[in-house]
Amino acid sequence: MLRRVALATSGLLVLSGAVAAVVAGQAAPPTITITVGPRSVTVAGAENLPAGPTRVEIRTNARRAQIEGALIALRPGRTADDVRRALPSSQASPVPIKRLATFEATGAPTRSRAYVTTIELRAGVTYAA
Repeated sequence: MLRRVALATSGLLVLSGAVAAVVAGQAAPPTITITVGPRSVTVAGAENLPAGPTRVEIRTNARRAQIEGALIALRPGRTADDVRRALPSSQASPVPIKRLATFEATGAPTRSRAYVTTIELRAGVTYAA
């Protein structure tokens, strides 16, 4: 199954394709690293990402501003374009995004400390962060 992991921060949305598969054995979960800055977003580790436990690391390279990151799961029938259109109206409240998706992980990292959590990714779901 084809899945997409996306990153939406400060009005930016970056898509990265990933293949969902069954996690086998007791290996350490894969890690997605999301780095957010005042004008940029990068995603690493989303290639060939299996369904199952996944470590999410949200980092920032911002020097002064505190930037919050979130990983969301799009509701059925919703698209990355829907999220892009909702971003401007979601600056004061998460309600426009909540209509489109569920929040799976959120955090406000600092330059010296990443936000780290482990979540269960589901096959066939499109994620955005």
